[in-house]
Amino acid sequence: MDKNKLYDESRYIIDTFLETPSELIDVNKWKDSNVVVIDMINGFAKKGNLYSDRVERIIENTQKVLITFDESEHLFLCDSHSNDSMEFNTFLPHCTIDTEETEIVDELIKWSDNGKIIKKNSTNGFIEPEFQAWLSENKNSRYLVVGCCTDLCVMQFVLSLKTHYNRINQPCEIMVVENAVETYHVNEINHPGDFMHLISLKMLKDNGILLGRI
Repeated sequence: MDKNKLYDESRYIIDTFLETPSELIDVNKWKDSNVVVIDMINGFAKKGNLYSDRVERIIENTQKVLITFDESEHLFLCDSHSNDSMEFNTFLPHCTIDTEETEIVDELIKWSDNGKIIKKNSTNGFIEPEFQAWLSENKNSRYLVVGCCTDLCVMQFVLSLKTHYNRINQPCEIMVVENAVETYHVNEINHPGDFMHLISLKMLKDNGILLGRI
């Protein structure tokens, strides 16, 4: 690969993406959607090895989504790992079963009381049997998605969901709420939060996912 060409292409993507901001969500169009909240739990938004202040800062906008779409069906996909989870070979230990890290943050708990909580043992909640069982019964193919992390759990779930509907030749509408998703920033492992967040949103958009703002 040509480094200078990559620099030029990266600058072009960043400039053009930032010049076309996401539109505000049309509440009337999306009021009957399924709202999927991914990993807004203590282990990412409050404390622990994988805590990020960037994730903590989207709690408020996530709450706005839930307030705005209070009558929608709410699904919460939440990390819940065994102590010997294979995922810990890639990421530091986090969100182990029966710890506070697996609990939904206090600001959002009230919506989980009448929603559905699905525990997941990987970054991709789509493949969890409990979600698959819910999906097989669900007749509503309109989704609003919020949570973390943009380039991991959010992206994997959303693209899996989109390709599921493509495979069965059924239409669906999926919107990622751009200012209610986020990823972490860690210099030591070369994970620049702003860049990874932006490029992930572009990849989602390129795959037919809508981007909106609350």
